[in-house]
This record gives sequence, structure tokens and C-alpha cells, in this order.
Amino acid sequence: MLGGSAVLIAVITIQGEWNIIAELSTYDWLLVIILGTVTTAFAFIASVNVMKHLSPFSCAIAINLEPVYTILLALLFYGQSEYMRPLFYVGAVLILSSVWLESLLRKKA
Repeated sequence: MLGGSAVLIAVITIQGEWNIIAELSTYDWLLVIILGTVTTAFAFIASVNVMKHLSPFSCAIAINLEPVYTILLALLFYGQSEYMRPLFYVGAVLILSSVWLESLLRKKA
């Protein structure tokens, strides 16, 4: 988080776009604070609790499949307008294939 903040501050400084931050209303700042703290803290606490019940492999797979879930949800909500480049689908197939192959090899072992 600290590294991301440092890079963002550097980019804003280099581009001279500090007016973007000044244009945020009090309501916008409140939403940023809520999203930045509540959702981040909740996601972290939930992931720690889930790790108590699932194997490390299952947790890693769930995290690595997040881009695939995100694109599938975007297709569901936005329909035809949310298509990705063909290489994304190749990557998704590779990820899903590796998950399937790993699960298959675990069952045989």
C-alpha cells in the first residue's frame, strides 16, 4: 500500500495534476475512506478466516482466478460490450487447465 501510494504521488506530481485531489468533495472523500478501510479490512479478515478452513492450494487458486471471475462478471453485467483480447482468453484457459490438471494429479496421488 505504501509503495502504491508513493508511485501514485510521484505520477501526480510529475503530471502536475494535483487539482484532481482538490476537486474531490467531502462526500467523495468519505466514500474513499469507507472503501479504503472497511472493504479492505473486511476482505482481509474474511480471507484469514477462510484460510482456517481451506487448504493453501484452494486459497491460492481462488486468488489466482480472480481476474477470470472479474471478466465473467463483467460479461454478465455489461454483455457484449465487455470482450477482452484473445490473449486474455488464452490465459484464462491456461489457468483453468492448470487448476484442473493439478486437481486431477492430486486425486491420483
